[in-house]
Amino acid sequence: MTQNNPEDPLWGYLTGDHFVSTDLVKLGIAPSPPPHQPFEINGCWFASVTFLPESEPVILYTDIDDKQMNVRNSLARYC
Repeated sequence: MTQNNPEDPLWGYLTGDHFVSTDLVKLGIAPSPPPHQPFEINGCWFASVTFLPESEPVILYTDIDDKQMNVRNSLARYC
């Protein structure tokens, strides 16, 4: 995952992209999806994908609480 501010060379409104590959050799960059849940509205950062034993992939990411603006770690599973 990459983060950048497309509007300015300074810290500000960050957007994220992620790397995609079908063979893990050639990488492409795709935009990250926009927040679509209330708990994601303040942004998500530092995402990693892993496989738990005998499980589908899960995404671990850092986000901001939608009520008190606290940073937290979250886990997303495919349903």
